Amino acid sequence: RAEEPVTMPESIPPVNFLGKNHRQIAILCHNPQDRHVADGQLGFLMKLLGACQLTIADVAVVNIAHDAGFNHLYFQQAVPAQSIISFGVKPAQLKLPLDFPAYQLQRFQQQTYLHAPSLTELENDKDEKLKLWTALKTLFQL
Repeated sequence: RAEEPVTMPESIPPVNFLGKNHRQIAILCHNPQDRHVADGQLGFLMKLLGACQLTIADVAVVNIAHDAGFNHLYFQQAVPAQSIISFGVKPAQLKLPLDFPAYQLQRFQQQTYLHAPSLTELENDKDEKLKLWTALKTLFQL
């Protein structure tokens, strides 16, 4: 099948995110029923951030379920990020022109991408958490 061209909207609407994005680290999730992240998932995410020596002020947590037409070009304009960690959001959903396995750090257009299963899936799976932690240690040089 032919790839759909990725287009930019004429003007970039602001993206609603949780956090202050001080360290330009975007965390993407897809939760149609929540504004950002479900309460249970937020607790787990806060523990992950703490283990990486980060706080919520360092990141921008974006729920892409509420942004129609979301793609990597739109996102690059709307939320400055050097690192993009996606939970339950695959590269194809961002309309990235490449695919890569979960937990593999992937450089693309001066950004580093990392995708993993959803926070809900990760929270109770010790093996998957270990894979994520290994990738995060590399990403943040811990």
